[in-house]
Amino acid sequence: MGESILKINTRIEIAKVGSLEYYTSSIQDIKDDVLYIGMPTLCSDPLVLTPGQKVTVRFPGISERYQFSSTFLSFVKDPIVLYRLTMPNEIKRIQQRNYFRVDTLLEVFVSEIPEIGEEENYIKANALDISGGGMKLLIKLLPDQTYHVGKELLVKFNITANNDELVEIKTRVRIVREDQLATQTRPGQRLGCYGVSFVGLSEKFREKIISFIFRIMAVRNK
Repeated sequence: MGESILKINTRIEIAKVGSLEYYTSSIQDIKDDVLYIGMPTLCSDPLVLTPGQKVTVRFPGISERYQFSSTFLSFVKDPIVLYRLTMPNEIKRIQQRNYFRVDTLLEVFVSEIPEIGEEENYIKANALDISGGGMKLLIKLLPDQTYHVGKELLVKFNITANNDELVEIKTRVRIVREDQLATQTRPGQRLGCYGVSFVGLSEKFREKIISFIFRIMAVRNK
């Protein structure tokens, strides 16, 4: 089953066993019962592993999600750096549509939640990935600005519907993960990378996001 499902160029997410921080990568080669993947990254940071370390790998199918356990073997350079993983003994099929996640570069507008009587003040940001449950946001921060896990914000963004019409999504989000990103766009300005979950998003709009994700996946898997 493993070799029939795992294919070269399949986009995957990989994490250390027990960690919730998944790094993105793709399968570069499969030979001699070894899986070769590109260097996994999360907000430009590489995943650091040691030989023998256990990892969890997940990837989307057409209407399902797959997950398996593996062991990191070593690095190779051919000519780029590749990670060598053991082939899985078992690949589990998981029916969890909200957790399908695709890499993207989506324009998003972010605002602090205003006090009563105040107006929303949106700034432009980017979503680096999106799922039915949330997204990864890249936000330009001012020198004295910082966001922490648990903080809620407002976001709005557009996606295309099945008829190619634009649909605006506007919802609250809650920061569930804060990634370190030591990048300065210019003196005094930093980039913050945050994993956020949607709060109070209606099922109608969640389904539109999931349909949007499936269309992206279908195009990429052609």
